[in-house]
Amino acid sequence: MIVSMESCALGGWPGRNSATDMSARKARPMAASKRRFVVSDIVGRSSFRTIRSYNLQYDRMARAPSDLTSAARIRNAALQAFAAQGVAGTSIRDVAKAAAVSPGLVQHHFRSKAGLRRAVDDFVVGRAIEVFGDPVRGTSPGEDARQLGARIAEFIRRNPAVFAYIGRSLLEGDAPGGALLERLLVLARAQVDQLAAEKLLRPDIDRDWAALHVILINIGAFLIEPTLRRHLGASLLSAEGLARMERATTALFLKGIYRPPRRKRPGRR
Repeated sequence: MIVSMESCALGGWPGRNSATDMSARKARPMAASKRRFVVSDIVGRSSFRTIRSYNLQYDRMARAPSDLTSAARIRNAALQAFAAQGVAGTSIRDVAKAAAVSPGLVQHHFRSKAGLRRAVDDFVVGRAIEVFGDPVRGTSPGEDARQLGARIAEFIRRNPAVFAYIGRSLLEGDAPGGALLERLLVLARAQVDQLAAEKLLRPDIDRDWAALHVILINIGAFLIEPTLRRHLGASLLSAEGLARMERATTALFLKGIYRPPRRKRPGRR
């Protein structure tokens, strides 16, 4: 199976629009920058998938609203509203008001709130591919951990609403939230499996939980960010807060917490 960064970001996750994806792949040559590595899904089945690196930039949220299409403005407004109020607490009318369009235009582009949420999820996964879509290229576990930590910190800095939305979506505990988690886990698990393939991962590690920890530690911190801000004295979204979190998380993954017990030398009691 070939997973294209381009198709993932635009909603063509594996299994969706497969006929279109296949014809598109036949029509264009494979990019020279493609990279192949093992991706194992969360039930343990392994297959080789190729994530094609198109150097995509998802900077549309940083543009002025006038530079965006109406559909993109609506999607961005929905992302902000869903992140702040939750999906259940946001209506199509709320999104339309935030995007300065009519509710009818929202329905024209997305048909329903469920369709709008799917568009937001596709956009969020596209952003996550910036972090996990390409394998890290370190030469040691320490370098790999630092590279990935820097990617995650930059992802958080550039996309605070995306992180807030992921947390909100997972807390709602519904089927779309579960589907979003599965998609993010595929990306996180790819990095874990790459480390294992390069002999940079301890062999006794539970790979499912290793991928989950990446999601839980980073997203979980932002679910209680207001409380942590008071405790730590700095927002997790500030340069100081992000740098401290990155250092601590990287050290946790790389070194653990507990110091191994000293081995007694022979002959000593």
